[in-house]
Amino acid sequence: FGTMDITYHNKGSENHADVGGWAGDLVDLLEASDTFGVTGTVEEMAEEIRKNYLGVDMSPIAGFSKPDIYGDLDAFYLMNTLASSEYYPGMLTETVMAYFTEELTDQARAEYLLKNRLNTTGTRSQIREAVYNAYTSNKVITTLEGTREFKSKDLTSLRKACCYAFADYLCELAG
Repeated sequence: FGTMDITYHNKGSENHADVGGWAGDLVDLLEASDTFGVTGTVEEMAEEIRKNYLGVDMSPIAGFSKPDIYGDLDAFYLMNTLASSEYYPGMLTETVMAYFTEELTDQARAEYLLKNRLNTTGTRSQIREAVYNAYTSNKVITTLEGTREFKSKDLTSLRKACCYAFADYLCELAG
Protein backbone atom coordinates (compact mmCIF):
# COMPACT_ATOMS: atom_id res chain seq x y z
CA PHE A 1 0.00 0.00 0.00
CA GLY A 2 2.96 2.32 0.50
CA THR A 3 3.91 1.91 -3.16
CA MET A 4 0.34 2.50 -4.22
CA ASP A 5 0.08 5.60 -2.02
CA ILE A 6 3.29 7.23 -3.22
CA THR A 7 2.38 6.44 -6.84
CA TYR A 8 -1.12 7.85 -6.51
CA HIS A 9 -0.01 11.05 -4.77
CA ASN A 10 2.63 11.65 -7.43
CA LYS A 11 0.08 11.28 -10.23
CA GLY A 12 1.26 7.89 -11.46
CA SER A 13 4.92 8.91 -11.73
CA GLU A 14 6.94 5.86 -12.75
CA ASN A 15 9.96 7.17 -10.83
CA HIS A 16 7.94 7.53 -7.64
CA ALA A 17 6.32 4.13 -8.16
CA ASP A 18 9.78 2.60 -8.39
CA VAL A 19 10.97 4.42 -5.26
CA GLY A 20 7.93 3.20 -3.35
CA GLY A 21 8.51 -0.27 -4.74
CA TRP A 22 11.32 -2.39 -6.11
CA ALA A 23 13.91 0.38 -6.60
CA GLY A 24 13.37 1.79 -3.11
CA ASP A 25 13.83 -1.70 -1.72
CA LEU A 26 17.04 -1.99 -3.75
CA VAL A 27 18.30 1.09 -1.86
CA ASP A 28 17.57 -0.81 1.36
CA LEU A 29 19.42 -3.84 -0.03
CA LEU A 30 22.35 -1.63 -1.06
CA GLU A 31 22.52 -0.17 2.44
CA ALA A 32 22.35 -3.61 4.06
CA SER A 33 25.00 -5.02 1.71
CA ASP A 34 27.24 -2.06 2.52
CA THR A 35 26.61 -2.43 6.26
CA PHE A 36 27.52 -6.13 6.17
CA GLY A 37 30.66 -5.43 4.11
CA VAL A 38 29.86 -7.35 0.93
CA THR A 39 32.95 -7.16 -1.31
CA GLY A 40 34.47 -8.81 -4.36
CA THR A 41 33.84 -8.63 -8.07
CA VAL A 42 30.40 -7.56 -9.26
CA GLU A 43 29.57 -11.21 -10.01
CA GLU A 44 30.79 -12.43 -6.62
CA MET A 45 28.86 -9.72 -4.81
CA ALA A 46 25.69 -10.35 -6.86
CA GLU A 47 25.85 -14.04 -5.98
CA GLU A 48 26.41 -13.36 -2.28
CA ILE A 49 23.61 -10.78 -2.17
CA ARG A 50 21.23 -13.10 -4.03
CA LYS A 51 21.97 -16.01 -1.68
CA ASN A 52 22.26 -14.24 1.67
CA TYR A 53 20.41 -10.92 1.57
CA LEU A 54 17.74 -10.69 -1.15
CA GLY A 55 14.48 -12.18 0.05
CA VAL A 56 15.74 -12.40 3.63
CA ASP A 57 14.18 -10.63 6.60
CA MET A 58 17.05 -8.79 8.26
CA SER A 59 15.03 -6.96 10.91
CA PRO A 60 15.70 -4.49 12.40
CA ILE A 61 17.92 -3.57 9.42
CA ALA A 62 15.93 -2.60 6.34
CA GLY A 63 16.44 -4.99 3.48
CA PHE A 64 14.55 -6.51 0.58
CA SER A 65 12.56 -9.39 2.06
CA LYS A 66 10.16 -11.79 0.33
CA PRO A 67 7.11 -9.80 1.50
CA ASP A 68 8.75 -6.69 0.01
CA ILE A 69 9.23 -8.49 -3.31
CA TYR A 70 5.62 -9.67 -3.46
CA GLY A 71 4.35 -6.25 -2.40
CA ASP A 72 6.45 -4.51 -5.04
CA LEU A 73 5.39 -6.82 -7.86
CA ASP A 74 1.73 -6.76 -6.86
CA ALA A 75 1.59 -3.00 -6.29
CA PHE A 76 3.11 -2.33 -9.70
CA TYR A 77 0.43 -4.46 -11.35
CA LEU A 78 -2.38 -2.89 -9.34
CA MET A 79 -1.28 0.71 -9.93
CA ASN A 80 -0.64 0.07 -13.61
CA THR A 81 -4.11 -1.46 -13.97
CA LEU A 82 -5.83 1.29 -11.97
CA ALA A 83 -4.08 4.00 -13.98
CA SER A 84 -5.09 2.44 -17.31
CA SER A 85 -8.67 3.71 -17.14
CA GLU A 86 -10.78 6.28 -15.36
CA TYR A 87 -11.37 5.38 -11.73
CA TYR A 88 -14.88 4.46 -10.59
CA PRO A 89 -16.23 3.41 -7.18
CA GLY A 90 -15.35 -0.22 -6.48
CA MET A 91 -12.58 -0.36 -9.09
CA LEU A 92 -9.87 -1.10 -6.53
CA THR A 93 -11.89 -3.95 -5.04
CA GLU A 94 -12.63 -5.39 -8.48
CA THR A 95 -9.00 -5.12 -9.54
CA VAL A 96 -7.72 -6.77 -6.36
CA MET A 97 -10.29 -9.57 -6.53
CA ALA A 98 -9.50 -10.27 -10.19
CA TYR A 99 -5.74 -10.28 -9.55
CA PHE A 100 -5.38 -12.27 -6.34
CA THR A 101 -6.72 -15.61 -7.50
CA GLU A 102 -5.50 -19.15 -6.98
CA GLU A 103 -4.08 -18.99 -10.51
CA LEU A 104 -1.72 -16.08 -9.68
CA THR A 105 1.86 -17.34 -9.85
CA ASP A 106 5.25 -15.89 -9.06
CA GLN A 107 6.07 -16.37 -12.73
CA ALA A 108 3.13 -14.16 -13.79
CA ARG A 109 4.10 -11.50 -11.25
CA ALA A 110 7.71 -11.34 -12.48
CA GLU A 111 6.76 -11.48 -16.16
CA TYR A 112 4.38 -8.55 -15.71
CA LEU A 113 7.09 -6.33 -14.20
CA LEU A 114 9.60 -7.40 -16.84
CA LYS A 115 7.25 -6.70 -19.74
CA ASN A 116 5.44 -3.64 -18.45
CA ARG A 117 8.07 -1.75 -16.49
CA LEU A 118 11.43 -2.96 -17.73
CA ASN A 119 10.29 -3.58 -21.32
CA THR A 120 12.11 -6.89 -21.65
CA THR A 121 11.71 -10.59 -21.21
CA GLY A 122 15.00 -11.18 -22.96
CA THR A 123 18.19 -12.78 -21.79
CA ARG A 124 19.54 -12.61 -18.27
CA SER A 125 22.05 -10.01 -19.44
CA GLN A 126 19.30 -7.85 -20.97
CA ILE A 127 17.23 -8.05 -17.80
CA ARG A 128 20.24 -7.16 -15.66
CA GLU A 129 20.90 -4.08 -17.79
CA ALA A 130 17.22 -3.09 -17.77
CA VAL A 131 17.07 -3.22 -13.96
CA TYR A 132 20.38 -1.38 -13.59
CA ASN A 133 19.48 1.31 -16.12
CA ALA A 134 16.01 1.90 -14.63
CA TYR A 135 17.53 2.14 -11.16
CA THR A 136 20.46 4.41 -11.98
CA SER A 137 18.48 6.74 -14.26
CA ASN A 138 15.88 7.42 -11.57
CA LYS A 139 16.67 10.81 -9.99
CA VAL A 140 14.34 10.11 -7.06
CA ILE A 141 16.47 7.04 -6.26
CA THR A 142 19.55 9.25 -6.29
CA THR A 143 17.85 11.45 -3.72
CA LEU A 144 16.83 8.45 -1.61
CA GLU A 145 20.38 7.07 -1.65
CA GLY A 146 21.56 10.49 -0.48
CA THR A 147 19.52 10.12 2.72
CA ARG A 148 21.49 7.01 3.76
CA GLU A 149 24.79 6.81 5.59
CA PHE A 150 26.89 4.38 3.62
CA LYS A 151 30.25 3.16 4.91
CA SER A 152 31.76 2.80 1.44
CA LYS A 153 32.96 5.82 -0.49
CA ASP A 154 32.30 4.26 -3.92
CA LEU A 155 29.13 2.24 -4.30
CA THR A 156 29.31 1.77 -8.08
CA SER A 157 30.12 -1.95 -8.10
CA LEU A 158 27.94 -2.77 -5.10
CA ARG A 159 25.00 -0.89 -6.64
CA LYS A 160 25.41 -2.89 -9.85
CA ALA A 161 25.66 -6.14 -7.86
CA CYS A 162 22.40 -5.37 -6.01
CA CYS A 163 20.64 -4.63 -9.29
CA TYR A 164 22.02 -7.80 -10.84
CA ALA A 165 20.95 -9.91 -7.84
CA PHE A 166 17.38 -8.61 -8.17
CA ALA A 167 17.44 -9.12 -11.95
CA ASP A 168 18.65 -12.70 -11.47
CA TYR A 169 15.82 -13.29 -9.01
CA LEU A 170 13.29 -11.94 -11.53
CA CYS A 171 14.77 -14.26 -14.17
CA GLU A 172 14.40 -17.18 -11.81
CA LEU A 173 10.78 -16.30 -11.01
CA ALA A 174 9.86 -15.72 -14.64
CA GLY A 175 11.51 -18.94 -15.72
